[in-house]
Amino acid sequence: MFSLFNRLIAAICIFSFYSFAVTYHVFPSQTALKKSALQKGVVATTSLLDITRQLQPDDTVYMRGGSHKYSTTVRLYKSGTAAKRIHVVGYPGDGTVELDFSGNDGVGMVIDASYVNYSGQTFRGARDNGLLIEGNNITISRCTFLENGDSGLQIEGANNTIINCDSYYNKDPGGENADGFAPKLDVGSGNKFIGCRAWQNSDDGWDGYLKSNKDVSQSLENCWAFKNGYLKDGSVSQGNGNGFKPGSDVGKQNWTFKNCLACGNLSKGFDQNHNLGSVTLYNCTAADNKKYDYVEYEQPASGKSATYKNCLQFSSSGVKGLNLGSFVQVTSCSWSGGIEVDASDFESTDLSELTAPRKSDGSLPDIKYLHIKEGSDLIDAGTDVGIAFKGKAPDLGAFESSYTTTVEQENTVSPPGIRVKLTADNTIMAIEYHLPKEGVVKLAVYTLSGKRLFETAPLHKTQGLGADYIDVGSITSGLYICSLILDGVGTTAQAVLR
Repeated sequence: MFSLFNRLIAAICIFSFYSFAVTYHVFPSQTALKKSALQKGVVATTSLLDITRQLQPDDTVYMRGGSHKYSTTVRLYKSGTAAKRIHVVGYPGDGTVELDFSGNDGVGMVIDASYVNYSGQTFRGARDNGLLIEGNNITISRCTFLENGDSGLQIEGANNTIINCDSYYNKDPGGENADGFAPKLDVGSGNKFIGCRAWQNSDDGWDGYLKSNKDVSQSLENCWAFKNGYLKDGSVSQGNGNGFKPGSDVGKQNWTFKNCLACGNLSKGFDQNHNLGSVTLYNCTAADNKKYDYVEYEQPASGKSATYKNCLQFSSSGVKGLNLGSFVQVTSCSWSGGIEVDASDFESTDLSELTAPRKSDGSLPDIKYLHIKEGSDLIDAGTDVGIAFKGKAPDLGAFESSYTTTVEQENTVSPPGIRVKLTADNTIMAIEYHLPKEGVVKLAVYTLSGKRLFETAPLHKTQGLGADYIDVGSITSGLYICSLILDGVGTTAQAVLR
C-alpha cells in the first residue's frame, strides 16, 4: 500500500502534469540557440523532433525564425483538447520560419492528432506532400507550401480549418499530380478553406478526388485558384490544370464555394470531374480559363443538386466558357440574364495582381483585378444568398463593390457596423463589417469583464465591405464582445462560443 507521503507525491505529480502548460522554443541551429536569451521556464531545442513525444494540451511551441532543415518526416501525434489546444506557431517578429524538407524522401510533416493550431511557417522541398493532415479539428493559418514533390497540403481528416494560406510551385517528378490543396482520397467531412490561394501547381489548385464510397462536405470562402497547370518558369505541365476540382467515381463530394475566384488556369476554372455530390456556388468569378470556366454536365446522384447564384464569367476573348447541364439551377448569373460582360466592367484585368504579398495580418491583398467599376450593370444584379452586400441586391462575382444603382441601402450590416459569424466548431470567428469611409481599422475581442483577448494591428482599409478572421479555438465557451474602431469611432457586436 502507498504511504501517505507517496500518495501526496503522486497527487502533486498528477496535479502538475495537468495544470501547467509548457512553452518550447525551437531554433534553426545550435548557434541561434546559444545566442538566445530565454526567460526562465522555457524549454529550448534545435529540432521539433526532440519534443513531439512530450507535447500536452495547452502547450505552445514557438518556431524561431530561419531555415529548419529536416532529413526525415516530422510527425505530430499528440492531441490537445477542445478547451486546451496545442499551439505550434512562428515566433512573432522573428521573420520567416522555413521548414526545409529537401533532404527528406517522403512527406515533410504529418499531423496525426486533434485540436492542434499550427501557424506562421513555410513548408518547402519535401519529396511528397509538404504537410499531410490525418487528424481532425486542426487549424492551419498563415502557412505557405511551395516547391514540394506532391500536393503542398493534403487532408485526409475531418473538420479542419485552413485559413490565409498559400500553396504554389508544387511539382511532382512527372509534372502531373501535385496540387496546391488536396482534401481527397479518403478525406473526411467538414474541412474549410478561408482566404487561401493556389497557383502554378503542376496539377490543380484544389483537388478533391474521393476514392472511397463516402458522402462528405467541404467549404471554400474567399479562395483564389489561378494559373494552375503552369510551372514556376511559366511552361505547361503534364497535369490537368484546373482551379477547383471536386470529384469521385464512387463517392460524393459536396462542395460549397462563396466568393471564390478561378482564372487563367490551363484547363478549367470550376470543374465537376465526375462528382456525384452537390455543388453550390455563390458569388464566384471564373475568367480566362483556357478550356472552360464552369463545368457541371453530369447529373448528380439522387437527392443531390447543382446551384449557381450571382456568379460571373468573363473572357477577354469574348468566349463563354460554360459546360453546364440543364439540371443546373442558375440564378442571377452573368450569362443568365442578358448581361454583356467585357473589360470595361472592371477596374483591372491584370491577373498578375493576384500574387501580391498578403497584408500584415495575413489576409488577402487589396487588388483591383476584376473588381467592378462604378456604373457597371453587374452592380446590384444578384439575389440575396445570405452574404453581406451593399445596395438593393448583391453584385455579381467574387468582389462586392462599394457602388449601388439606387439610394444606399445596407443588407445585414449598417454603417458603421459589424456582424460576427462562427464556424461550426467554434474555432474561427469571422468578423464582417461595413466601412462608411476609408480609414484605419482595429478589431478586438473582449470578455464581458473587459479583458482583451485578441486585437489586430491598425490597418488601413478602403470604404465598403470587408472581413477579418480570428482563431478563437483556444478560448472557452461563453459570451464575448467584438469591437471595431474606425478612425477612433467604435461599434460592437456580441459573439457566443458554445
